[in-house]
Amino acid sequence: MSFSSDVRTAVSAVNIKRPCCRAATLYGMLFSLNEFKGAPLNFTTDNESVANLFTAMMRSVFGTRVTFTEGERLSRRREAQKFYRLDYPGLDIMNSINERFSSEKIINDSLLTCEGCSGAFLRGLFLSSGTITDPKSGYHLEFSVSNDKKCFSLMEYFTELSFPARRTVRRGVSSLYMKESESIEDFMTYIGAAQASLSIMNAKIMRDIRNNVNRRMNCDAANIYKTTGAATGQIHAIKHLMDTGRFDFLPDQLKVTARLRLDNPQASLEELAQLHEGNISKSGVSHRLAKIVDFDKK
Repeated sequence: MSFSSDVRTAVSAVNIKRPCCRAATLYGMLFSLNEFKGAPLNFTTDNESVANLFTAMMRSVFGTRVTFTEGERLSRRREAQKFYRLDYPGLDIMNSINERFSSEKIINDSLLTCEGCSGAFLRGLFLSSGTITDPKSGYHLEFSVSNDKKCFSLMEYFTELSFPARRTVRRGVSSLYMKESESIEDFMTYIGAAQASLSIMNAKIMRDIRNNVNRRMNCDAANIYKTTGAATGQIHAIKHLMDTGRFDFLPDQLKVTARLRLDNPQASLEELAQLHEGNISKSGVSHRLAKIVDFDKK
């Protein structure tokens, strides 16, 4: 089961106490899929918990029982996937739904009467048309919307609630999406999916830790490469001086440093400084080796 499906299952289990919030939840579940103007009721989901919640909300709001037909189809990954399609509930129920949810406004705010209704509406919207990416692989929350007018209206509504969303079109269907982890965390908390919000936070913490470790490793590797490259050049210069008989012309201090470098090709400047007798700093060793290399070039 995908992360998105797990989140929908968890959100479906949120206890909805107030009748107005139950109506707002059902309205959200139907909002992006239906016009509420006499058209047939359209609702399909691949999550059994969502189908069960829809049934419960219909019973609570309209006092009627609806049924779903279970089927199977291929997912985008060409894997067998169950789906649940709402059976036609009957003309009387259709008329009741259209009468209750239709409005001159695109979003019927008369249905959002208490402080919890907005979260309930967005919860229903997520359950029916939302997907969320596993935070281990990235941050992306998206909603498929049936038409452009609804898409733009929802985008304004999200902005009013401080959930900045952007619009795109995928396979001819308008969509809203968020990619900022903080906005997605806040949205998940707002609709009652606190565990999903925590999962995003934890994934972000782990990603930051991995990135910091990788940066340190890359930095260490770069330093090792730099040290090794410099040491190779120094050793080449020392051996060339020896082969050409010019090594004996070096001052005694440089000869000592040169021999220590030949004997310790992997040593850092700090380690070479510690191998010297007497007091010499890392910069002092670097200066001596630079003079050896310059002497070889003359």
